Amino acid sequence: NDRPDSLVMTKPKDGAVDLPLSVVLSWSAVDVDGDGLVYDAYLGRADSTLRSIVSNSATPSYSAVGLRPGTRYAWRLVARDGSGASRDTVGSFTTQVDKVPPKIEGLSATPVDDGVQVIWSTDEPASYVLSYRSNPTVSTDTVDVGQVIDTLRVAQVFDVALTGLQGAMWYDVSLVARDVYGNQSVPSASRFRTLSAPDTVAPVITPGSVTVNGISESSAWVRWKTDELSTGLVAYAADSGPAAKVAQQVESSGNGLVEESGMTRDHAVSLEGLAPGTIYDLIIGSIDASGNAAREAEASFETAAGADVIDPEFTLGPAVRAQVESADVELAADEVVTVEVRYDVDDTPEDGLVAFGAEPSEVHLIGLDGLLGGTTYSYQVLITDVGENSTLSDVLTFETRAAADTVAPSAAGWRVVASAEQAVLEVGYDEPVALSVSWWPLDQVESIFFADLPEVTTRHSLTLGNLEADTEYSYDLVAFDEAGNEAEVIGDVFITEAAADTLAPIVLQALVDAKRLEGAALRVDLDEVATLKTTLTLTGLPASVETGAATVGQARTLPQSELQESHRVALTKLVPGGDYRVDFVAVDPYGNEEIGSADFKAPLRPDTEPPQLTRLPGMLSVSESSARLGVAYNED
Repeated sequence: NDRPDSLVMTKPKDGAVDLPLSVVLSWSAVDVDGDGLVYDAYLGRADSTLRSIVSNSATPSYSAVGLRPGTRYAWRLVARDGSGASRDTVGSFTTQVDKVPPKIEGLSATPVDDGVQVIWSTDEPASYVLSYRSNPTVSTDTVDVGQVIDTLRVAQVFDVALTGLQGAMWYDVSLVARDVYGNQSVPSASRFRTLSAPDTVAPVITPGSVTVNGISESSAWVRWKTDELSTGLVAYAADSGPAAKVAQQVESSGNGLVEESGMTRDHAVSLEGLAPGTIYDLIIGSIDASGNAAREAEASFETAAGADVIDPEFTLGPAVRAQVESADVELAADEVVTVEVRYDVDDTPEDGLVAFGAEPSEVHLIGLDGLLGGTTYSYQVLITDVGENSTLSDVLTFETRAAADTVAPSAAGWRVVASAEQAVLEVGYDEPVALSVSWWPLDQVESIFFADLPEVTTRHSLTLGNLEADTEYSYDLVAFDEAGNEAEVIGDVFITEAAADTLAPIVLQALVDAKRLEGAALRVDLDEVATLKTTLTLTGLPASVETGAATVGQARTLPQSELQESHRVALTKLVPGGDYRVDFVAVDPYGNEEIGSADFKAPLRPDTEPPQLTRLPGMLSVSESSARLGVAYNED
């Protein structure tokens, strides 16, 4: 038996310099006896001990992330055949000096009893300088100016309290972040109005927003939304009676309580150390910065009885929105996944640069920075579920802009659907935007509320809670696209209903398009906006088809749809020829529920019929800088 031959470090080349802080290490080897090879790899600073990064792996690459700028690294490779014969080699490379400033994300200010709570995050560890200034009014010409400086501590998530501010006063706030290498961000700005009276209004957990996903044998994610910035808390215990007993079980055991320390509107709490095949009851709560506690929500779920061995699937994308020097990769999956994106200027992204979406979620937006303008890039996306099953996309391409986007976004439409104590705001734009919303009783501007929606998307939906019945409200919408262009400010009014909405959503249509092998789609149309919770159950197996480990009665909870009237839910991983029932619950913004179901049979063979045109292309609307084209087919 001969040892492996020609072990080569393909990327980066030995002695390479000016490499990015995230890089793919790749190699190749040949065994003259034709034996299969496995690899060990070690990496570290050239002046320190190398640490193991790959062990006994047949994959000839590794994504190295979080490298230090301006640092010389050494790496060592070992290739072994089945008989234990091995060959090793060593190499080195040097990373580029960090010249990229930190990026500020999600800057938001929430008034509290004694001032305001300001939160934001950065894409790398940074310090900050936060400046604020009040705007004089008719009643006072005193200008309140202040600054909070923290240059000694670096972090990526920030929560800063500004106290001693003037009451019922507008303030402008400006934020600059600086990384540990001296790079300073462009200023980020926001605006807020301090309270005229103590905050006694509790946050509202948006009805229908509580979901449990990413469920494995021993863990799960609990997610929900609130109408204002707040912390989160989840109490959980194995099911042994009504959910009201959960808190008692938690108190007596000292376990089963997870708190979320940061302030947010979109909450995500990870539960670990669970028992397999067990039903758990949950109590979910949120507390705002003034100490007001939301009315608790309840939920339950069952952990997986066995290991997940099914690969995740893409349900949206991957697709790219590109600017001149940056781009965002967006995608959705049929279960909770983490994401790895590899990209390069040539047509082989597998050995190029790498970016990660490390927090498990069904929807991801991954930023790529430091790109070249007017350049075509190839990219490939790997998604991995909580069971370590993975799916790799095809190699795709995108092109960065040659010149900066200077066109302001334009609103495609907006509306407010109001009940007595809540209202749902919906707005759409002709390109992805971040949105700031303010609303107040028409004759009480001092009672103004704010919400910043930093996620960049073409459609935003926000539940406005704690409203007064039979009251007229004003609201303003301010939107910015990814290039910083501001849309024309939208100002409008709505009137809340005199009585609460107690009517459940009406299902106008519920059907399953099941023409594709191993995949289908549930389509549900409602008479009002609602979220949709869906469960897919296998009710029958075909007699002459290999069904693997599938058994009658198997049920899966599918990703929850957002608040909207028309829903499309991907039904994936179907047994060819299997009989299924899909059950759904539509929950409107006021907690009213309507249930429904549909039965279908998965196809035995692939769909070979092309889609048929049912409506000819036609212009729906035209503005000075954009147009909407409509066309319809008989299937997706």
